[in-house]
Amino acid sequence: MLYIEFDNMLASVSDQAANASESHGNLIGLFSARPESAINEWLAALTKDAGVDSAIVGAELGETAQHMVSVLAAGDPTFQLMLPDDESELSERVEALAHWCQGYMYGLAQGGVVKFDGLPGDCAEILQDFSELTNARSEDDGDSAERDFFELSEYVRVGAQLLYEELTEVATAAAPQQH
Repeated sequence: MLYIEFDNMLASVSDQAANASESHGNLIGLFSARPESAINEWLAALTKDAGVDSAIVGAELGETAQHMVSVLAAGDPTFQLMLPDDESELSERVEALAHWCQGYMYGLAQGGVVKFDGLPGDCAEILQDFSELTNARSEDDGDSAERDFFELSEYVRVGAQLLYEELTEVATAAAPQQH
């Protein structure tokens, strides 16, 4: 799904200032922390003040969210962050990446992941990096800035996949075993 389509879909169901990047980050963070209820919680938060007309779009948004999280859950390499396309100004893409990270961190917190200590592997370090990226801004539009943005966005994409896998593994290990 394209960034603009997703942003328009969000605008049609939410009277909040939801944007595609932050909302996608929020969904992925919430899904990483609490996959069993993430989509319903995410949709409820987006549509809580929406009018009756939003039911059809809300259903479409739910299907879109299901697709987005299933790509992540499958470890599919086509998982992408919801960011403006390469034709957009670099400053707009960097700001969207910052919003994605902010939404992701909020989604994790909604899902109950509020302390990074004790998380497996590099999770705490990745989350610290995501936290710092919430303040990212671009002051340069040169080739090196484009390359830096690509590397940062790829780091966040792969980091989000790793975090999902690690948090799922921790949740599975902590779940009571049925015999």
